[in-house]
Amino acid sequence: MEQTILVTGSTSGFGRLIVETLARRGYRVFAGMRAVEGKNAPADASLRTFTQQERLDKPENRPTNL
Repeated sequence: MEQTILVTGSTSGFGRLIVETLARRGYRVFAGMRAVEGKNAPADASLRTFTQQERLDKPENRPTNL
């Protein structure tokens, strides 16, 4: 059974580290951050790059603004 995890504060620090670690271990991770079109746009772009580099960029894994 696939496990899904929501991580808030994934812009940097422990939140970002948790997102990357769990995604690499095969979990489905929702990475939450505020202001993805504002001050956190660079962090959002970096996370999108991470998903592509790690080959996690499947339709079900793509970052989405809610």
